Amino acid sequence: MATLTFQLRGDQLGHFQSLSGEGNGANRVVTLGGVTAFGGADQLYTIVVEQAADGATEFANGQFITIFDAAGKVVVPRTGVQPDIEQGLGGGDEHLILPGSNVVIDLTGLEPGPAMVTYSAADEVAQTGVGDNDGQLDFADTRADFPCLASGTLVDTPEGARDVASLVAGDLVMTEDRGAQPILWIGRRHFRFAPGADPRRPVRIAAGALGRGPDGPVPAADLILSPQHRCLIRHAALPALCGAEAALVAAKALTGWPAIRQMAGCRAITYHALLFARHAVIRANGCAVESFYPGGYMLAGLDPRRRAEVVACLAALPGRDAEGYGPPARPVLPAGRFRRASTRWPVPGRPGGV
Repeated sequence: MATLTFQLRGDQLGHFQSLSGEGNGANRVVTLGGVTAFGGADQLYTIVVEQAADGATEFANGQFITIFDAAGKVVVPRTGVQPDIEQGLGGGDEHLILPGSNVVIDLTGLEPGPAMVTYSAADEVAQTGVGDNDGQLDFADTRADFPCLASGTLVDTPEGARDVASLVAGDLVMTEDRGAQPILWIGRRHFRFAPGADPRRPVRIAAGALGRGPDGPVPAADLILSPQHRCLIRHAALPALCGAEAALVAAKALTGWPAIRQMAGCRAITYHALLFARHAVIRANGCAVESFYPGGYMLAGLDPRRRAEVVACLAALPGRDAEGYGPPARPVLPAGRFRRASTRWPVPGRPGGV
C-alpha cells in the first residue's frame, strides 16, 4: 500500500451541509446543499491519500484522505473514500464526495457559497476527449500545470506579432490594461505524451471558433494552449453570471464547443508561460488570453528551480512578493460553472467575439 500527496486550490474543495439523491440509473441526481469553498483559487491545500494500492491511478474505495492547509494544519481529519455511494455518483472524472466529513472535491471549481451543487450521470465523465472518461477521479487530474502557450503562437508586441518561443525576459509585450510591459520571467516546459489519456495535452481553438471581434475572426489562426490557460470570453449572459461583461475561462471548459477540442493525438509539445509585474490580458493569435498568475496553486505546479526563479522575480518588485502579487486582471469563472451556464446560451459554442 502506498501513501500519495497532491495539492488542490481552495476553490476545488468545499464543505456541504446536506446530501440527497433522487431517481435511479441514468436519471439519478445527487444534490449537495449549502456548499462553501474552502478558499480562493490562490490558496493551496495538501491532500494525503493513504492505503492506495501499489500502481493505483485513481481514488477508490478503501483509501483514506487527510487534508492540510498551507500551514500544515489538519482541516479535514482522516476520512474514507467511497466513490461508489449514491449509485456511483459519489465520484466522477472531476469530482469526489467524502460523505464522512461532508467535503467535496470538484476540480472544475466551486463558488464561495453557500450554493447548491448537483451531480448526475452526465457528470460522471468530463468533456468528450478530455481525460480518460471512466467516471473516476484520477490522481493525475489533480496535478497543477501552469497555463502556457504552445510554440508558434504569435503574441502582440510593440514591434508586431512575435512567436512566443522567440521571446525572452525583458522583451515588451502589449497588454490590454497597461500597454507595453516587460516580461519578468518565461517558463518553458517540453512534454512527451505516452499513448492514452493525459490531462496535460493541449487544447486547440480553431480560427474563428470564438466568433468575430473588431479585427476579424477570433482567434485569427488556430490557437494551441494548455488546458489550464484562460481565455477572455465576452458574452451578453456574463453580467448575470459574474457581474462583468468579460471573464477568464480555462481552455478545458471550452472543449466540446464547435471547433474546440483537446488534441488527443498530440505526442509532444513545448509550452511557454509569460509572467509580468501584474497579471495581464495579452493577445495570442488575435485572442485575448491571460498571462501567468503566480498564485499558490500555480506555483505548486512548478519544479523547485522554476518556483525559486518566480519568487525571486516577484521579491525584486518594490514592496511586493509572491503573496502580494495582486488580483487577476479579470473575473475568473470556474470551469464547471461556466460549462453548465454556457449550455443554456442561445447559440451554444458561439459566445461572440473576445
